[in-house]
Amino acid sequence: MRNILRRPPFVVFSMTVVGCIIMMATNGCSRGSDYQSSTVLGTVTIDGTPVVKGFITFNPTSPGQGPSVGGKITEGKYQCDRVPVGKMRVTFQAQAAVSKTITDIATGQKHEVPQNILPSQYASGIESDIQPGRITLDFPLVSKSQTTAGKSR
Repeated sequence: MRNILRRPPFVVFSMTVVGCIIMMATNGCSRGSDYQSSTVLGTVTIDGTPVVKGFITFNPTSPGQGPSVGGKITEGKYQCDRVPVGKMRVTFQAQAAVSKTITDIATGQKHEVPQNILPSQYASGIESDIQPGRITLDFPLVSKSQTTAGKSR
């Protein structure tokens, strides 16, 4: 545990992100579902500008509803298959197009680190209700103190 605390924050953050992606990928890829699911696609924007790259995750709010399912956001667009139907907590990772260069003070090495551009009020996600079938669900996020739930088209 002591060694983890000595690592630069971006290394710990990167390890956490990779672990979450692996967990979501293994949970979302099981075959032969015993839950009703939907294909969800749409856009994710911040103040009207498409999120260049990121990740979206649909997390069921009830036990037994199905697995968490996620997908990449590319140029503001995403598509997730086999999303369980019902109430979800939708979480986002949003990165700037240009990485930030930081210098490790212990080694002097420079590292490129993705810049998180997700407004803080979305850190714990937002609730959305997923309907059966193929649905379009847009997330027009705003950087102000107000939050916006997913809007269907």
